[in-house]
Amino acid sequence: PFTEETRTAVAEATDAVVEGKFASQQEEVDAMAAAINDAVAGLRYDKFVYEGSDFAVIKRDGSAFGMWTPQEGSTYSYSDGKIAIIIIPKNTTVYGWMHWGGINEELTKDVTLDDGKIILNLDSDMAGWAHPIAPIKIKDGATSKDQYYLAIPTLNHIEGAETFVAAQSAIAEAKADPTNKAKVIAALEAIDKLTDGEKERLAEDIAVVNAAKTAIENKEAAEAAIAAAKADPTNKAKVQAALAAIEKLTDAQKAALADDIKAVNDAKTAIDKAEKEAAGQAEAAKVKAMKITLKKATAGKKKVTVSWTKNTGVEGYEVYYKTGKKVKTVKITKNSTTKKVIKKLKKGKKYTVKVRGYKKVNGQMVYTKWSKAKKAKVK
Repeated sequence: PFTEETRTAVAEATDAVVEGKFASQQEEVDAMAAAINDAVAGLRYDKFVYEGSDFAVIKRDGSAFGMWTPQEGSTYSYSDGKIAIIIIPKNTTVYGWMHWGGINEELTKDVTLDDGKIILNLDSDMAGWAHPIAPIKIKDGATSKDQYYLAIPTLNHIEGAETFVAAQSAIAEAKADPTNKAKVIAALEAIDKLTDGEKERLAEDIAVVNAAKTAIENKEAAEAAIAAAKADPTNKAKVQAALAAIEKLTDAQKAALADDIKAVNDAKTAIDKAEKEAAGQAEAAKVKAMKITLKKATAGKKKVTVSWTKNTGVEGYEVYYKTGKKVKTVKITKNSTTKKVIKKLKKGKKYTVKVRGYKKVNGQMVYTKWSKAKKAKVK
């Protein structure tokens, strides 16, 4: 019946005991014994579920503690997330106060005494539980050592809590089935009827319901966008809209729509491929329309020096030279190179020279037009 925290403290104190100490280590033994005694003294009873419909002070077995059973006129009500309880004990001359003894601090802060009445203003989440207390007999100063519990009925037995209880029930259903749109909408409608204080108390649960609503809306939007993209798979805007909607889905939603998502991704791949091919064709046409300007072809001793104007639209150049029927080409791999010395040529021969540029587009080599030819006679 003790809280897990205080039971753990006792277990840890016991586990820390080291046996086999010598008389000279008596202080260490005393310290270990004191730690165990302190932990045992710190044991606190735990609350337990209370299913009764009336407020009462009870024992662990559920039986009422006579003089603390409320008499006619005791009331309890609910408002804005709080339970207000006014207790009029049967024997006000014997019991005028309730001592909580540090056993349940969350009760201590909200208890007052007024003209023989015990007044409690408690958080709603304390409803439906029997909370441990320790009564004191004020008249003769004798303390009761028996353990008793302050039993608070569930909210559905407290007047004024109907809206709050309905919201809790609707929220529970929505959390249990977060993909069920009807249940999520019902929960949101119930939440709208709550006061600000009640919404604050249920903030975490409300956040879960709102997240479920967002997930449902995202799924519906994605399904609509996917359907539009599948119906018109070459429409880039629709495919992009579908992909953007898919990004907002949860992993579970994506798994459920795996086939549809694949279809959209395939459409994107096809569009990307078509765009790349179209861009490549346009670039290739642009390169083919270019023409390199051959500046000079100067003859030297067994060589010809060829120079041309740089063209930023190509990656490199190809130099063509011919004498008689013999034709050769030299590849220049740098765009910045604008001169080439062709060596080991035959003396006295006349060579025809021209230049063109090249660029690799989508894996294919594309060439510009040849420049105008120039002739040079080798010395």
